[in-house]
Amino acid sequence: MNRLLSECKGLLERGATHEELIALLKERGLSRVESIRVLAVVARLPIREAKERVHFSRAWRAEMTAAEEFHGLMERTIDEPEEPGAQ
Repeated sequence: MNRLLSECKGLLERGATHEELIALLKERGLSRVESIRVLAVVARLPIREAKERVHFSRAWRAEMTAAEEFHGLMERTIDEPEEPGAQ
């Protein structure tokens, strides 16, 4: 992990954007949570800001859209009253 942190710091120093860094972290197999931690450390961002940047990044857009759709479906399912006689 130290090697990855050093690589990411170097990339930022050479002008890489946060978006590019997030894409690299995802390509390397890091989870969203791991990507947030790395971004927060190397870019010296508060966790909340790093979280927003990762969640709304192009790299994680498809996963976030799917998660939002799933959460919406769950909310609708929970909010719908059960039909009489349904088991």
